[in-house]
Amino acid sequence: MTPFKQEERPRVHRPHPDCRRSGVGRVVATWVVADETALADGLATALFFTEAQRLAETFQFAYVRMYADGRAEHSPDFVGEPFN
Repeated sequence: MTPFKQEERPRVHRPHPDCRRSGVGRVVATWVVADETALADGLATALFFTEAQRLAETFQFAYVRMYADGRAEHSPDFVGEPFN
């Protein structure tokens, strides 16, 4: 990854198109920070269907995944805090 400050790097938030449905363990939103906007966009979409660890084998990125039951999962290097 290039040495950008976190807030200067491209980031993408992707709400799931059907986020009104409920279901335990269902991802309803993702946030990704990556060096390229297109990469962040693709990874934000992929995180609805694929485990982050699998994507991290190939790509460098920081992420947050929000689940339908209110839980959140994030990478250790994601800079930010949840709020409500």
